[in-house]
Amino acid sequence: MNKSGQNQKSRSLAELDSDRDDRFAEIKRNITTDLKGRDAVKKAAAENLKQFFKPYWNVEKRAMNTETGIFSEMLQKYKDNEGLKADAATIGIADMLTGLETANTEFNTLYQARNSEVAKEDPSASSFKSAAIQRYNHFCLAIELQMNYAPTDVVVTLFGKMNELRKTYAALNGRKKKEEEMTEEATQTE
Repeated sequence: MNKSGQNQKSRSLAELDSDRDDRFAEIKRNITTDLKGRDAVKKAAAENLKQFFKPYWNVEKRAMNTETGIFSEMLQKYKDNEGLKADAATIGIADMLTGLETANTEFNTLYQARNSEVAKEDPSASSFKSAAIQRYNHFCLAIELQMNYAPTDVVVTLFGKMNELRKTYAALNGRKKKEEEMTEEATQTE
């Protein structure tokens, strides 16, 4: 939370990620083009590469750090398979894959450097959690008292919206049944 998302390293990461995505898109375009071509040797090589790249085909839509790991895994599998390297050379994408590996390594190096920077000396956001919860509970109690002793249209509307948010939050945290039971008991006692 304390790291700036607008620092120079973040902008450089975005540029490197875009470059990496463009390189991978070019590789995919070449495979697709050769799949539709008339040269039987290139077509067979492209089919093999398409099968290999199929699980990785939309990797550029993932989070940047996840994408880095997936590219690293993909490129290592590619380098370990002589048949894939031959197919890549056949359709002319071997140098493109080397360029993608270089771009992925550059991205990962900068990403690691950015993450290793020390956060600001300000307290972390999580250190405010207990105080924020306590103040929110006091606020809710004040609104509930206002609702019970001096209701107005504005307070009734606010109370209703707060209750809906509470139900949504409880459902997200898997406590929906417990909260609903407590609400039913409170309604029955009134």
